[in-house]
Amino acid sequence: MELSFTFSSIIFFVCVLLRISSFLVFFPFFPTKQSAKYAKIFLCFVLAVVITAVMPRTYSFAKEIDSLFILFVQEIATGAMMGFVVFLLGGLLRMVGGMISQLAGLEIVQTIDPGNFGPSSLMANFIFYYGVFILILFDAHHYLLQIIVLSFEVIPPGSFHLSEEIFHLIHREWIIFCRFTLILVAPFLLMGFTISIELGILSRLVPQMNVFLMEYPIRLGISIFLLAWFLPSLTLGFANVFNIVVDVYTVLLG
Repeated sequence: MELSFTFSSIIFFVCVLLRISSFLVFFPFFPTKQSAKYAKIFLCFVLAVVITAVMPRTYSFAKEIDSLFILFVQEIATGAMMGFVVFLLGGLLRMVGGMISQLAGLEIVQTIDPGNFGPSSLMANFIFYYGVFILILFDAHHYLLQIIVLSFEVIPPGSFHLSEEIFHLIHREWIIFCRFTLILVAPFLLMGFTISIELGILSRLVPQMNVFLMEYPIRLGISIFLLAWFLPSLTLGFANVFNIVVDVYTVLLG
């Protein structure tokens, strides 16, 4: 591990810092509090120093201002593209939690999200942070660090170019994420559909019965039972979704 202060090494350090910084901007698992921003800055700086020290010195950069500006913009675009893939994963977790919360009748139960300090439903927060815990348990953060380091070998500074294939790949990934969302919440969708039909039939058979007062406790009780029953399946589902993210990075990085 060796650090040098030549022109090429300094420019490479700036490129690494910009790519990691733009990657973490889209990273959905950090809170938006001011103290977390300082932690992000410190983490970006430390990772940039380490990666600059371990990467080989095989890069040469032009000294013109316009060339350096284009180089830095390319690095920001590279990190943003890589971070947006993980951002879609965070959106999937929040989407699953929001749909389960709505189907369980817990949408009105609002709490403060410790990530963005905004109102969010209790079930949505539980599903999101449970998914984050599962991803950390499966060493997802280590894979992401390896992907960042590998990106500098596959996509050297200044060699990234946006293409139609990248947008098609991200679009296909979003379709797969939506498909997984429907699969993960399918038991709750079936539960809500069945309860609505049964209570509709019951209201026709017994008009004097107030089915609206019966629907909420029935829906809540069955939802909690289903959540406890299918929690291992959600665990495997989140792990499979992250495998899709790794496959997307594999295609992007060749």
